[in-house]
Amino acid sequence: EYADLDALDISRLNDLQGKQELASQVLSFVNKNGIAPTMIYRNLIGRELFNLPLEEKLRCIANTEAGDFRGYKPRSTGELEARDNDERYNIPKFTPEHERSHPKPIQDHFDEIKEFSMCIIKCCCLYYACLPMFWRSMRITSSVDIGTKLGPWPLGYLRYMKYFPRTEAEDAAVNNIWAKGHTDYNTLTFLFHQPVSGLQIQTPEGWKYVKSFEDTIIVNVAYVS
Repeated sequence: EYADLDALDISRLNDLQGKQELASQVLSFVNKNGIAPTMIYRNLIGRELFNLPLEEKLRCIANTEAGDFRGYKPRSTGELEARDNDERYNIPKFTPEHERSHPKPIQDHFDEIKEFSMCIIKCCCLYYACLPMFWRSMRITSSVDIGTKLGPWPLGYLRYMKYFPRTEAEDAAVNNIWAKGHTDYNTLTFLFHQPVSGLQIQTPEGWKYVKSFEDTIIVNVAYVS
């Protein structure tokens, strides 16, 4: 069963009435975002990365113990295997401070991946488009200039992730919890369309799936204090 969520037309952010109406909605999807579905489908090339032998992926492992999440994070093993049932690859912003080596599938498609990342940051300005909606919904007045200059901070990632199916017995062993309470690394996480069901949200009627539509981006809001 899917949750009944609103879609926000961010093309209406250019007029005051549109901003006010959008701020009154519960954020779930954004549509008319200017990113072509073909560009999103092309970035499913991330599958090539995860098909590499483990030893090749480990050459670009992230130094998570030092708080550095750039690069590859393998699927957990042992006691954490059931809980951390995914592997991921984080590509930081394309600035000199974050230059690093990448596995061959990333290198082969590097320019295309960079174009996609820059489209999100510069062309569509999704992050900057969404923030004023939060300010308005929380009745916060801000005069901060939120331009689109790409600097080393704050840090953001283009992340490829692969989840592994679990059996009913494996789900039961962790009380059917797929991910424990946490906050995302930064303020917003944008989830691009894939024809699969996995993400759930808790509603007054219980847990429900979030349906992914081709022309929308799911926005996950981290806890900000």
